Amino acid sequence: MKNASLLLALLALLALLACVSCGPVDVVIATLPDGGILGGPPCGSDTDCRNNDFCEFESCGGARGHCVNRQGFCPPLDSPECGCDNVTYFNSCERRAAGASFLAAGPCSSGRACSPRAPCPAHSFCNRTAATACSGDTGVCWSVPPSCPTVGAFYTCDLPITCVDFCQAVRTTGNVRQSSTASVCP
Repeated sequence: MKNASLLLALLALLALLACVSCGPVDVVIATLPDGGILGGPPCGSDTDCRNNDFCEFESCGGARGHCVNRQGFCPPLDSPECGCDNVTYFNSCERRAAGASFLAAGPCSSGRACSPRAPCPAHSFCNRTAATACSGDTGVCWSVPPSCPTVGAFYTCDLPITCVDFCQAVRTTGNVRQSSTASVCP
């Protein structure tokens, strides 16, 4: 019985070696959700990519990029990035979920201005958390998760005063102000 098993294994190996038309076979070990470090297939627009992917351009206004997966769930990691649309994203996942290409690390230096008369794109909110926010209605566009780790304490300018985290402050439709003392927001 042992000899028969050995003989079958040897015959299978010989058959495999005798296959003249056999070529290399690609084997996928794992697929990274964002297409890998360098991205997925090359693209020139979102239509060149699969469903739920977008064309992340190598530079803003560039003609070529790589298909990258739009993230589904984004963890609330505080690592802002500026997108080519001049919207500041709370992190790279938020930026990719919106289908925006990367411009720079950190908040946008000249972010997209917003107000009730000039709203932000659908995936973002008008961030009015500046120190003078209670006296004005302008801000810059940010995309944030529903809630985030404490990144300063903020309070609403309208009564009743409510203490909120940064992401809630950005998402609010009213004006907010950063709390500089524990007497307003502990």
